[in-house]
Amino acid sequence: MWDSRLDKLGVTLLQIGHLDTGQRDLVITVRRVFDRLCGPMHRRSPETTLHTYVLKFANISMYWVISGLTDDGGGVVIPAIKREHGMSEIEYFYSAHSAYAYLGSTRFMAIAKAAGRTIAHRPNDLRRVVTASGSTPFSARSAGHYAYFFRREIDRWAEQRNAPVMVGRPTYHDNDMTLCNGVIIAGIVQGRNVDQLAHLMLESHWRDNSDLSDRDTLAALARRAGLDPAPLLAAALSDEVQAIYEANTVEAIERSVFGSPAYFVDGDMFYGQDRLEMVERALRQPYAPSPQPYVPSPDAP
Repeated sequence: MWDSRLDKLGVTLLQIGHLDTGQRDLVITVRRVFDRLCGPMHRRSPETTLHTYVLKFANISMYWVISGLTDDGGGVVIPAIKREHGMSEIEYFYSAHSAYAYLGSTRFMAIAKAAGRTIAHRPNDLRRVVTASGSTPFSARSAGHYAYFFRREIDRWAEQRNAPVMVGRPTYHDNDMTLCNGVIIAGIVQGRNVDQLAHLMLESHWRDNSDLSDRDTLAALARRAGLDPAPLLAAALSDEVQAIYEANTVEAIERSVFGSPAYFVDGDMFYGQDRLEMVERALRQPYAPSPQPYVPSPDAP
């Protein structure tokens, strides 16, 4: 029954938004988010009313803000839908423990500020994103690959960006990062500016060997960022925040994000902090679009 209501929601969005075939990734995201968020809530309470949720749509830099979506027992009711353009933003897909997100963090935030753009944070499950992209899982990569990309490149970029890093790999790097990414999302939901919080998480992990799965560590970082940690930690693993975390991850996969960080300037993706100078240029003057996507030959190696 609930699945049929999600279908009705998707159809309604298509009708209201006049979405073309290439834009229907939005409906996929809507279905997955509401299936995760509404299903368990609906089973707990038939009278569940969902409040405002923001779903980022992939290709056209706009938000669908869905207010007061109610399961009244007879179907999905959408009393108000509005669109808000996000052209003043730079979308930022990353995980709070990402080495290369840390190395580019200060530079990225300076670029965004100079351009008068806000940062739309999209913390996501990096392991799932990397696996879905077709890349070799981190655990299966060769010693030579690790030595180059996860030591030599990190050390050189740390010097280039004046972003000090610890010697060796962070002790807690393989811990579950759901909580720390959830704290960032909770800050967004609660209307806080999370730029400094995100930077401090990245920095503390890669410079100070901090454990980002530890609540006390996260509380201290939130206080350093000028935020009250209690409401952030209380909400970080909530259904609402985790549904957004899931949506960010699904969106990253569907928009062909390969890892962390990835920046989108008006829909144009720049993967890796080594593309930040191109991000800076794109904010002044967008790059010409490619005439067509590359499609490999079936015989290509």
